[in-house]
Amino acid sequence: MYEVITKVAPNIPEEVIKLWLLPFANERGFPPPSTDKWDIKITGETIAFWNDACWDKVNIDLSSIEYSKSYFDVMRGLNDAYNRGVKNDYWEHLGEDGKKRYNSFLVYILKNRKFPQPPILTINDVGKYEVLDGNHRFFGFVSAEKIYAELKSASPEQKQSFLKTLKVLTVEPPHITQEVWVCKPKWENSQNAKTRACLRSAGFGD
Repeated sequence: MYEVITKVAPNIPEEVIKLWLLPFANERGFPPPSTDKWDIKITGETIAFWNDACWDKVNIDLSSIEYSKSYFDVMRGLNDAYNRGVKNDYWEHLGEDGKKRYNSFLVYILKNRKFPQPPILTINDVGKYEVLDGNHRFFGFVSAEKIYAELKSASPEQKQSFLKTLKVLTVEPPHITQEVWVCKPKWENSQNAKTRACLRSAGFGD
């Protein structure tokens, strides 16, 4: 399946295909059926659009970049689903499997201070960052930062109990600078370029 994808998307890096596109292709086939919601899975754009983008693997200070509203919406949604028990769309879609995935990433980041695999970010049409693939990894990173801050003021007993629950010996803050993929699309070629422009001019979007 990887070879099939690379024939139509030779410019998308191998690791990006394996992390992002290949799981969907293995599940639905490639190209997917015309009745499938594949376009939603790849943010409403065509494979050709993403193949024409600029892809770079970089080390970036995650505290220095500006995130889109949709990024914060996703992080809040994941927190509601996995930490507050809200049966929202994230829970309905992945349920316990999603929570297990998040917990495994959280423990990995607490132990290693870095992502297990680089998330894939994209810069949207107003220059803000969104997570194209790796929301659970990113939420694990955000949670690890929060946990480290909270444990600094916890009692020794509370800290020991928490570490025992997570099955880790100690907690260090995740590195602020992380290796990620950054995609810079040519938004002027977007299928929704005119709609996006109208929404921006009307004051909508982020």
